[in-house]
Amino acid sequence: MADSFLFNVAQSVLRKLGSLALQEFSLAWGLESDLEKIKDNLKVIKAVLLDAEQLRSQNPRIEVWLENLKEVLYDAEDVVDEFECEVLRRQVVKSGNTTRKVRRFFSRSNPLTFRFRMGHKLKQIRERVDEIAALKSKFGLTERIFDRNIIHGEREMTHSFIDASNVIGREQARDDIIETLLQSVDGENVSIIPIVGIGGIGKTTLAKLVYNDQRIATHFELKLWVCVSDVFELDKVIIKILDSASTGQRYTDMGIDQLQRTLRQALNGKKYLLILDDVWSEDPRKWGELKTLLMGGANGSKM
Repeated sequence: MADSFLFNVAQSVLRKLGSLALQEFSLAWGLESDLEKIKDNLKVIKAVLLDAEQLRSQNPRIEVWLENLKEVLYDAEDVVDEFECEVLRRQVVKSGNTTRKVRRFFSRSNPLTFRFRMGHKLKQIRERVDEIAALKSKFGLTERIFDRNIIHGEREMTHSFIDASNVIGREQARDDIIETLLQSVDGENVSIIPIVGIGGIGKTTLAKLVYNDQRIATHFELKLWVCVSDVFELDKVIIKILDSASTGQRYTDMGIDQLQRTLRQALNGKKYLLILDDVWSEDPRKWGELKTLLMGGANGSKM
């Protein structure tokens, strides 16, 4: 099968462009037209990407086309990240739980300046995507529809083991995350620290380095590793968490209410680190339900 790297990048960017935060910003600021045009054209481009990636070595023009697409996809991802940072900034400024120094730092951003700058960036990206989409028809590319599991290369369930001696150059990223995990957050029973990025950049490897570090083993009473994969179904995620906790019970025949009670009992009063790997769902309702169930641990627990 053809290399699907750019296909996965495009899919990741499309998912981010559909985030609730970006939708709200674009609607409030009159940017929804540019945003929808970008998404529509990226969907059209994505449909032929697998064919294009297979033919790139045979056609230098397709090679250039794909390189231009890669650049605009990365730029689009950067814009979405800036929007998400703005959401965080507003939450921090609004919150009364932060220090004056932190609130002053986050409140320096000028909303009008940000709105103008991001509107300009979004328009530029829309124009570049328009141009790339228009060139697509010149290459005679064929749409390919694959099963989701094939697209992701038959993704296997991940595990927590790693030989750290084989990993080079991730020490600073590992230490930065560990420092964050070891910090206490006032009033937070369990806090969430995301590791995000396109597929294949080493998020799982980094998470394994953190998970197996001695500082983590000393700080947390309980460590849990769960590979969520494509489908984020609450009952299945709970079962995987309980299996990782090694309680020795069987859970497949339990209903959702019994699973919830069992999970609360397993975590009750314990400071735990839960790593959820290979997560694709961004459904805020499901995340809210899961976080509510995880509130039974000791203060300082992290996910």
